Amino acid sequence: MLSITLGALAVGLAGCMTAALEIAPVALSAAGAVGDGVMNMASNSSGSKDLHPGEDEVDRHERCDNLAETAPTVIELRRTDEAAAPQWRELQIANDTGEPRWSPAGGTDGGGTWRPTANLLAMNFAPPLALPSGANIPTYLGYAPSEPVSNSEEDELSGLTANFGAPIGTFQWNGRVYQYSTAAKLPCFPPAVAMK
Repeated sequence: MLSITLGALAVGLAGCMTAALEIAPVALSAAGAVGDGVMNMASNSSGSKDLHPGEDEVDRHERCDNLAETAPTVIELRRTDEAAAPQWRELQIANDTGEPRWSPAGGTDGGGTWRPTANLLAMNFAPPLALPSGANIPTYLGYAPSEPVSNSEEDELSGLTANFGAPIGTFQWNGRVYQYSTAAKLPCFPPAVAMK
């Protein structure tokens, strides 16, 4: 009697295992598709594919979240045509549309307005700041204090290195020394439509 009961139990379990094995690939395939969709949404919502060497999409997402919280100061440099004097304006990360985007800085000082580079170049850049040579080819400059005096300044310096690469030089402004890096492309987030 015991052997008949064990035999019936074994057959019943085998049937359950077969059904489970038939369902498992379908469930795994569906889970993979959902995971791929979430990762694609995350990479597409940023408008950027700026994975750094050794970085996966999760690391990039974390780096960009940190950048949105405490970005270094970023300015855009440009020439309107090859004969024109270079200009600059400050940028910020705006989230007014629900998606972070780089946009000209606002505020009472008109930070987003274009300014001549003459005052910028008087800040003792070492090595000298390379200005854009061609028309409508922007260069982005990120900077942060060399010797942070607060947690937010430490975060800005970390954000500079994480997103713009190792600082390539220094400059002085208001009695302080700043480290700077340049890039041909803004990190993590796309520019606002009006900037394109």
